[in-house]
Amino acid sequence: MTDVAPPIAEGLTARGLWCVAYRAADGAVDVLAFRCRKLRGGAVDLGECVVAARLRGETWLSTVGLIDGATRRDVTSWARAHVDDADA
Repeated sequence: MTDVAPPIAEGLTARGLWCVAYRAADGAVDVLAFRCRKLRGGAVDLGECVVAARLRGETWLSTVGLIDGATRRDVTSWARAHVDDADA
């Protein structure tokens, strides 16, 4: 069984996507962003994954699928605010 490290950051973007960031083995950051809705008690119900990408510094690598410009800017802004520069 492979151990999976816990996320290094998670939370909502300005446009309401739920992001989760993980440290990749090569030092980059893997980011997943999901459509979501908040439930009573602060829980988050995750929906469709709209972004799956690796961030190294200011560059997105290995994106899965086509990400529209507004979504890319939203997730990039979240990553800059929640992942330390030293971590990326």
